[in-house]
Amino acid sequence: MIDTWPWLNSFIEIEGENEEVVRKYTKLLWFNYEDWLFWAVDEVALKEIWMKKEVLNNISVITFDKPLK
Repeated sequence: MIDTWPWLNSFIEIEGENEEVVRKYTKLLWFNYEDWLFWAVDEVALKEIWMKKEVLNNISVITFDKPLK
């Protein structure tokens, strides 16, 4: 799935019931599993916009029509 959040660059998310399933679909999509990062969206926010998890988790409404201050 392509995951898109306000304020962040879109990223590809592959989920599965276990690592074996994720590896299988990563290979089918011709991605190199070893090059992937395993982060939650709060870690992506910290990396891209320097927003800490505690701040992100306390925003009551996250929407595309409100720019980041």
